[in-house]
Amino acid sequence: MRITGLGCMRLTDVDVGARVIHAALDAGVTWLDTADVYGPTERDRHHNERLVRTALDTYDGDTSRVIVSTKGGLVRTKKRWVPDGRKRHLEGACERSLEALGRDAIDVYFLHAIDPKTSLATSVRALERLRSAGHIRAIGLSNVTVEQLEAAREIAPIAYVQMELGVHATSGFESGVPEACRRLGVRLVASRPFGEAKGVKRIRKYVVLRELAARYACSPEAIALSWLYGLDDTLVALPGATRVETGAAAGRIIDLDEDACRALDDAFPAGRLLSTPREARAPAEDAEGDVVLVLGMPGAGKTTRAASYEDRGYVRLNRDERGGTLAKLVPALEAHLEAGRKRVVLDNTYATRATRSRVIEAAWRRGVPVRCDWIATSLEDCQINAVARMVERHGRLLDEADLRALDADAPNTFGPRVQYRYRDQFETPRTDEGFVRVEAFEFARTPLGDHRALFVDADAYLWPEGVVDVAPEVATTLVAWSEAGFALHGLAWAPKVAADVIAARVAEVARIVGAPFTAGWCPHEAGPPVCWCRPPLPGLVVARAVEARLDLSRCAMLAGSPAYATLAERTGVRRVVAGQAVDD
Repeated sequence: MRITGLGCMRLTDVDVGARVIHAALDAGVTWLDTADVYGPTERDRHHNERLVRTALDTYDGDTSRVIVSTKGGLVRTKKRWVPDGRKRHLEGACERSLEALGRDAIDVYFLHAIDPKTSLATSVRALERLRSAGHIRAIGLSNVTVEQLEAAREIAPIAYVQMELGVHATSGFESGVPEACRRLGVRLVASRPFGEAKGVKRIRKYVVLRELAARYACSPEAIALSWLYGLDDTLVALPGATRVETGAAAGRIIDLDEDACRALDDAFPAGRLLSTPREARAPAEDAEGDVVLVLGMPGAGKTTRAASYEDRGYVRLNRDERGGTLAKLVPALEAHLEAGRKRVVLDNTYATRATRSRVIEAAWRRGVPVRCDWIATSLEDCQINAVARMVERHGRLLDEADLRALDADAPNTFGPRVQYRYRDQFETPRTDEGFVRVEAFEFARTPLGDHRALFVDADAYLWPEGVVDVAPEVATTLVAWSEAGFALHGLAWAPKVAADVIAARVAEVARIVGAPFTAGWCPHEAGPPVCWCRPPLPGLVVARAVEARLDLSRCAMLAGSPAYATLAERTGVRRVVAGQAVDD
């Protein structure tokens, strides 16, 4: 049985909101969606839930079949919305939502957002306790990945997934989540089917929607909504409304004929990922051609792998060389395949299923299979690669201001946040995405040279209070390692310290130990990482390794603080202590 819904987020005035909801219920809507954070301001917590309660209490029709869903796990401030998936927060939020809605149990309770500071397992276990206690009847998740959905279902019976789906929300279809929901028996709830606040204006610009609206004597939005409902009989859409007319429109779904559906599918092909089974889209097992997706974190070593394919005659497509976005590579791929060039390699990050889906589906539409080479390089090795490449190309470490000044000709030079962002977005590639094979390749580091160095935590051992003070045991250690052929190089975090002051300290240490001594330091303030040089990021060590052609596996570090100990571990430099004999 089809269920039509209404998203109540945009309703703020209680009287107007009640009339809008009444119009929707009169038109056949049987699902109302709200959340504890919806309201005019951050101080009006549960306002929208109370509005929904008022609307239902004052409706003179039958409300026994109306499903009310709400959400918890988000905190709204003046500046932003912050996830909070802790057990204590969810329990308190659910209790207050029950009171605001005036219900003994909530029909569907969604986790509003994944909290990066709380494990998903913790949040889901909290929801399952609420369900077991009878406070909620069904558990839903919002905006999850396939892996997150599968992990959550190991803990609790997830009944619903809410995500943005619509004519211009292609990433939702491409994420793989709709297909996973079908496979797992989880019902899809499509939020914002018209997009953001200006989405309706965008919808009305589509020629196909305008033409069909004229034919069916309705609005373009009605056609867009009816198309979405036609993709899956179990889907529930939640268009928002602020007027009685739009509230009523949420329940009026048009049965589109085959010609209309075909025109809409051609205009919005991403919908086929929900409506058409994979086996009907996939190429035959013996299909001709080979599209290879080489993916991995920035700095993983994808270029080397892709070059090996080029040497074998594959056409290479790379966003960094061509410019633009990953999505803009798809037309180039299609052009090559249509021209008969059916061996193509694409090498970029491709962190998410959605970005990979565009390549897979483009190849499938032309009958060509796709496989994946995953360069599974660790974050630490990727960081080292990125820094080494930066120093080799630019002659030094670049800071945030330098990076901002770079133009598009330097896409492979970036700050540390780029890799952290990739790590947070990354979804492990799997064959159920459509790859005929996924093969992981480990990274093997080649030494930058054959020289050796002893790195020294200068903040702990050489100038602990900003004044050179080398303990006798430390001085003896430095002399011994220098005599054994290790260059001596200090590492320091010295924000707001002038270069000539550092130079004077370096000269004094060299005088004390009677051996050549150099140093690198980070001049940047504390806070989120915007530079590569603040330990434990590898910038200072790798920059020196490039300059002096060091083999880091043969180097050592006298590390005093946890940051420098971590730096040694991440760069593969063995840690030593003061007084330790030289061990080649």
